[in-house]
Amino acid sequence: MEKFLTIFLNHLSLERSLSTNTVESYKIDLKKYIKFLKEEKISSLEEIKEDHITKLIVALSRLGLKATSIARNLTAIKSFHKFLAREGYTQSDPASAIESPKLWRKLPAVLDQHEMEKLLDQPTEEPNMYRGVNIRLVLRDKAILEFLYATGVRISELIKTKRKDILPEVELVRVIGKGQKERIVPIGRLALKATEKYLREVRPQLANQTSEDFLFLNRRGRPFSRMGLWKILRK
Repeated sequence: MEKFLTIFLNHLSLERSLSTNTVESYKIDLKKYIKFLKEEKISSLEEIKEDHITKLIVALSRLGLKATSIARNLTAIKSFHKFLAREGYTQSDPASAIESPKLWRKLPAVLDQHEMEKLLDQPTEEPNMYRGVNIRLVLRDKAILEFLYATGVRISELIKTKRKDILPEVELVRVIGKGQKERIVPIGRLALKATEKYLREVRPQLANQTSEDFLFLNRRGRPFSRMGLWKILRK
């Protein structure tokens, strides 16, 4: 594996004419990556899968690395694998379907903090909106609002999210976006708490044979459609 790292670093230095500091940064991050692969008992390029890279991202988060540092590591890994595939050293690029995290920036301030808190409190503070509706759905809707606000995911991404995509120990969520591209986003403690409450107290009561592993379910126990979820948000 080190042989390919040397070839890649020479490419960065000689062909792309990157600065010494930049090449050294790539070297440090990729040595860390190769060490991780060895710990995973990976001995050849063809054995590396997308799941290995995702697992490393989670491991880096557990170590307390900031989003900017994790993004830098992922950029180095993606560049490394793209180069190896382009030059014919491997048949596939396991990092191609993973989006580089956009530094996990906060959502734009369309609403101020007070307005956002009022919106998130609606399912519990305005019972008339949910007159005649089971309290389970109120808890579900609050979890959906918290989840959307904390992660910034699209409606189309939320309805495809599954229980296995939640990584509670590191407060992260695996999201599948356009073109089946995968990215990891932070969820935050409040949204995670609301989601876990929903999973513990609500989802088991809604789930049936049609539910599969989808995270959020409608009152019939089925995964939401885009239109169905929009109706929830318009209440």
